[in-house]
Amino acid sequence: MKKMLSSFCIIAIILTFTFVPVSAMESSEKISVILETGDTLIFNNEYDYNLYLTKQNPELRNVTATITVSTEYQKHKLIGPTNLTPSWVKTDLYTISRGRNYSSSGSVSYKNLSGNISTSYSSSVQFSMKANELRYSKIGLYADLTVQHKRDYITDMNTGRVTEVNYLQVRATETYLAIIYK
Repeated sequence: MKKMLSSFCIIAIILTFTFVPVSAMESSEKISVILETGDTLIFNNEYDYNLYLTKQNPELRNVTATITVSTEYQKHKLIGPTNLTPSWVKTDLYTISRGRNYSSSGSVSYKNLSGNISTSYSSSVQFSMKANELRYSKIGLYADLTVQHKRDYITDMNTGRVTEVNYLQVRATETYLAIIYK
């Protein structure tokens, strides 16, 4: 009897957490938003992003509590090749010019959330990087990332309904260039 009761409870919990509103299923495309601080917010879908936006509308009279569920530090994460080297080449030396801005886009994932990020590197001095001339290479943009799983609890003050929104907040704490090989 206990075994059957615990199985029933587990099934009830699974059914409770796997219910997805119809409007959330309409768009499964991930949405990445870059904040003024340079942080990137990544939402699983348009529904979650729109819920997140409701907390910024004072007319809706929503109250929001935000918690950080967990944090991960990703060191030396390859974001992708920079705009400096659009194609693979064989060379023995790359020269990075002073005052140039190098950018790249790539993906980041943490637990069951993932999405795209963009970041850049500004060179304050000119320097060179040696490469293996026998191999195809590009200049890659790497970053040290702080990835936080955030959860907003949005309470509609008119109805009392509480909605939960999960998203990633990604911050590049350091960016640097290095050679990547094919």
